[in-house]
Amino acid sequence: MGKYLFTTPGGKSFLTFLTVVLLLSGLLFFPSPMGLADNSDFKRTLDAFGMRPADPVRYLSFVGDYLIEEPKSVLAYGLDLFRPVDDNPQAYYSTQYLFVKGALFLNSLYNKLTHNDPHQFRIVFQTALYVFFMDSP
Repeated sequence: MGKYLFTTPGGKSFLTFLTVVLLLSGLLFFPSPMGLADNSDFKRTLDAFGMRPADPVRYLSFVGDYLIEEPKSVLAYGLDLFRPVDDNPQAYYSTQYLFVKGALFLNSLYNKLTHNDPHQFRIVFQTALYVFFMDSP
């Protein structure tokens, strides 16, 4: 029975399925030195606010936590919502700054209420703002 497993139509389909699963697992779960359509816009946006990933693996991986170099108070982040970004080391400006500013405010409020490290930024808050503003009709 074993030698006929991959010669039948069902066996060939299983072999194809197994090959696809292995290839996609390798692409999704193992870091690669080459990025997938990454022109570093997101990195430049976060650099303007003094943030960097907590995990050094950059490509083909999900980074949920970032580190803020010089965190501010909740009030300062609230006031920054209405101020332009003046000290941008990258000289790069984007509408994404509005989402990052809002996410920084929500993150600092969360860190203050839960007594977490103020240097930690969770990307969940930026995701929530994207879903709220981009998905609303």
